[in-house]
Amino acid sequence: RMQRPDDPVTGDGLIRPVDINQPQPQDLVAAGGHTNLVRPWRGYDSIIMRETTARSRYHGLLIVFRHADERAGSLVLNYTLSRTKTDATEDNDVRVDLPQNPLDKNAEFAHARTDRTHIFSAYYIYEVPFFRTSGEGVLKAMLGGWQVAGIITAASGPAARIRFLSTGRPDQVGDPGAGQQPGLLWFRPDAFQPPPPGMYGTAPVAPLRLPGYHQWDISFSKNFY
Repeated sequence: RMQRPDDPVTGDGLIRPVDINQPQPQDLVAAGGHTNLVRPWRGYDSIIMRETTARSRYHGLLIVFRHADERAGSLVLNYTLSRTKTDATEDNDVRVDLPQNPLDKNAEFAHARTDRTHIFSAYYIYEVPFFRTSGEGVLKAMLGGWQVAGIITAASGPAARIRFLSTGRPDQVGDPGAGQQPGLLWFRPDAFQPPPPGMYGTAPVAPLRLPGYHQWDISFSKNFY
């Protein structure tokens, strides 16, 4: 089943947090860093309001193949090619979903952290045909009836949203995935830097993806008929 590009699965009126008392960075610089002098409501700290203004859009191509051959075994293949974009992945996570600029909330619309470009799974059972019809009772009992079964799952990595705690999004100055990364790093930290004073970061909301995964579960068993 394919979801047409002009008819996506939509979500509107989703909940997201917004700091309605956040000062603009250029005003903060002009005030010499005195935050409370340039907040919309002076005398108050951050005011986190949860609004029903977020949205999500999902496009997907889903393919399923099934084959069954009685005693010989069965096979099921599933594949999904999809894209999920939103401006609020999780309504309670103010560390990531808080808009960088409360006056430009639409700029947060990007790949969701739950987005996976490729998802594949396979389920199979196969009985080895050797000695299935053997006239030797001992060989048939000992070597016949063996089967292999398993589950294979694989998926692309999720989209990662990069933020600096003090300035929101950074500026992207290089390719975060270029070259071999040392140790446990899967992207280049030096591809990002803090934005200039009085400016918002210009990096994409989700500039890279985390590692994907694949898992194989296999079992061998014997049937006695």
